[in-house]
Amino acid sequence: MTYIPTRRGFLYLAALVDWYSRKGLGWQLSNARDAEACAEALKKALAKRATPEIFTTDQGSRFTSGDWIDVLTDAKVEMSGTGRITDC
Repeated sequence: MTYIPTRRGFLYLAALVDWYSRKGLGWQLSNARDAEACAEALKKALAKRATPEIFTTDQGSRFTSGDWIDVLTDAKVEMSGTGRITDC
């Protein structure tokens, strides 16, 4: 998630990228930095692309929220935190 400054404040961009192919999978703009925008980007990505078996993100609050986990659970995707730099 990143922010885009505008004259009236900020817009927040939630984008999902495939690390292997470096392709954008889904995105969502929002005027609030919340879990709902991230979950909407995830829904768009899952609707457009093949459903992965495992989905890895950082452990930020938006990616451990109920909204996010519900989308992954409904799609039968396992959420993994393995492979992070903190796993060493």
